[in-house]
Amino acid sequence: MKPQELMTLALRVLAVFIASRGLVYLADATVYAVVPTQNQFGLPFLVNALISLLGPAIAAIVVWWCAPYLARLAARGIADVPVAALDQQSIVGAMFVAAGTLIFILALPGLVGTVILGFGAPPGVFVLPSLIASVVQCILGAVLVVGARVTSRLLLRLRYAGTGAHGL
Repeated sequence: MKPQELMTLALRVLAVFIASRGLVYLADATVYAVVPTQNQFGLPFLVNALISLLGPAIAAIVVWWCAPYLARLAARGIADVPVAALDQQSIVGAMFVAAGTLIFILALPGLVGTVILGFGAPPGVFVLPSLIASVVQCILGAVLVVGARVTSRLLLRLRYAGTGAHGL
């Protein structure tokens, strides 16, 4: 199996995980229907349920569809090398692409929810810290995906920092 195929498979498994998160969000929407005072958005149950199901489903479809492109990005320069012959930097770089995708996709619903809450929030509800946290998480995820090679090189160089050894 080539590294690009392995990374595509890993990203598609991640897409299935993201789609399964829709059930967790649907449970949250059900709580809003049972205890209406917890509904911070003020949206009807049907709208909350649709957003809870469609948001992760759309994100999962996008990750599934973009998996070959992201896998190509992760496997730059090692596309024809068998997985067993990969070096540490290639493996760590591929994991940063997967981790960055996961961080971005899991932070995206929080960002969208905070923006919706910001427009519909009653006076006195302060959403700026949540908005900043969600934006920083989305940026971190995107940077990890785009800068996976540089980040993996830096991490592998730093693992011996302060030891005076070149390899353990």
